[in-house]
Amino acid sequence: MLRTVALLSLALTATAGFANQAFAQSWSICNKTSESVKIVVGYAVAGGHLQSEGWWTVAPNGCQKVLSRNQTVDYTTGYLYASKKGKPVVDGDQDLCVDDEAFTIRRHQNCEGRNFRTVQSRQISVNLNKNFTTTITGPSRSQTKFDD
Repeated sequence: MLRTVALLSLALTATAGFANQAFAQSWSICNKTSESVKIVVGYAVAGGHLQSEGWWTVAPNGCQKVLSRNQTVDYTTGYLYASKKGKPVVDGDQDLCVDDEAFTIRRHQNCEGRNFRTVQSRQISVNLNKNFTTTITGPSRSQTKFDD
């Protein structure tokens, strides 16, 4: 009887570990600035395409889960664009297509020809083998900092 209880306990522990691991594979963006930010993310999908998704509004001192491991084929690279009051606070040199309302857009080429806008996102190193968070901490575009 003791052996059966020990094996059952081990099996439940292993199952619980797998369940926790499945939930811990995501990317979140936290906003430690004094104003809300609107964010867009980009990520690789099957076929070698870049997909963009947004808009999330993240309140001051708030966080938002933006990507799960099962949504992407690249667990180490994401792209981030963030703005406050229509002005970029996180940008870079990677084109992403965006729309004015909530969206998911496959491919980042010819945005305007497909009736979308283009924003310039920043490449971010992520680790989707665990819970991963990027924190926007700077008060302005020129001073934006990240805690990865």
